[in-house]
Amino acid sequence: MGLLFWGSQYAGTIECIKLGSLPFSAPPFTFCCWANAVDFTLGQGFLMLEQGTAGANDFYQVYTYSTPKLSALDNAAVAVSGNSATNGAWNHFAAVYTSRSSRTAYVNGTNPGSDATASTPALTPTGIFVGGDLAGNNCINTQIAFPALWKIALSATDVASLSNGASPRKTRPDQLVSYGRMIGTVTSPEPDHVVRAGWANIGFPIFAANPRMYYA
Repeated sequence: MGLLFWGSQYAGTIECIKLGSLPFSAPPFTFCCWANAVDFTLGQGFLMLEQGTAGANDFYQVYTYSTPKLSALDNAAVAVSGNSATNGAWNHFAAVYTSRSSRTAYVNGTNPGSDATASTPALTPTGIFVGGDLAGNNCINTQIAFPALWKIALSATDVASLSNGASPRKTRPDQLVSYGRMIGTVTSPEPDHVVRAGWANIGFPIFAANPRMYYA
């Protein structure tokens, strides 16, 4: 089972999960997850690395907003995927941050969008959030499953494999720093197969059926 997060960046509802132990604070890193939303244009914040008191754009963020394409942002630099997500279906999202001047966004493993603007967020992140943040910003109204983080920039071949259902545990496992399977508990912490402390639940996410993938 995945988790279903309810929230609105307009209403300020706070429901997300937080990883307080930061496995990295700057590129390279890769974030992937599966997500299913009624409308991906309503503003879905899948990943945020921030302090919680950051200024505008002064963080790393992976999201959809006003368009069903995925954006991978750091500070004011942003890459936008070529593919659009399909509403009402499970989609695979990946954001690959290769360096401070290279970021790439994928939806469903193909047709990525890249950006090479040099960017250095002013803060040092102290938390990783999936589903929004503690300030109620960019909270999502969607289902999300299998979020995973690597401390390297995954290759296009790796991302394509993950989008076809490969398990994160079978993809560069030596560099995998977090993998929350979200298989049926809403207790806190949510189990993680790499981080012993797990993810802290913020709010009350509920169960959601997970997408089909090789379960390992």
